[in-house]
Amino acid sequence: MLYRLPNSLRWLRLGGSHRSKQERQIVRSLLAFAGALLVVDIVLLSALY
Repeated sequence: MLYRLPNSLRWLRLGGSHRSKQERQIVRSLLAFAGALLVVDIVLLSALY
């Protein structure tokens, strides 16, 4: 997943400047959602083992 971040940042820079704020908010929410899923997965795995 880390190797995709530079490409997404490049894509955001190439996108229209009038949509940069919306895209940044969307990316931030997606990253927060993925981080929460990772935390839940780690907690569940540690609880199972």
